Amino acid sequence: MLDFIRKPSPLYELIDHLTDYYLELVRKALRLNPDIIAFGDDLGVQDRLTVSPKAFREFIIPAYKRIFRFVRSAGVHVYLHSDGHIMEIMDDLIGAGDLGDKSSGQD
Repeated sequence: MLDFIRKPSPLYELIDHLTDYYLELVRKALRLNPDIIAFGDDLGVQDRLTVSPKAFREFIIPAYKRIFRFVRSAGVHVYLHSDGHIMEIMDDLIGAGDLGDKSSGQD
């Protein structure tokens, strides 16, 4: 969590590697012709996010956009489960799979 504040360069590499890993899992799942692919993250605790909305938007939402838009471009629905209070980022989450925004850098 401190790395979201310190922003060491390996953090960006780690996020890229994890995103690529999830994209490979999605590619394999899409071969099964699903109607929906489910994801789960605990983004919040009882009364707040686990990271600031700013950190979420800088580090997490770009990866979500790459993954979710890839799923949506295949015509498959995305289901995201999260525990906790996530209202501050709800619009970000809803927009993460929006194919109307072509600035997402889809794979």
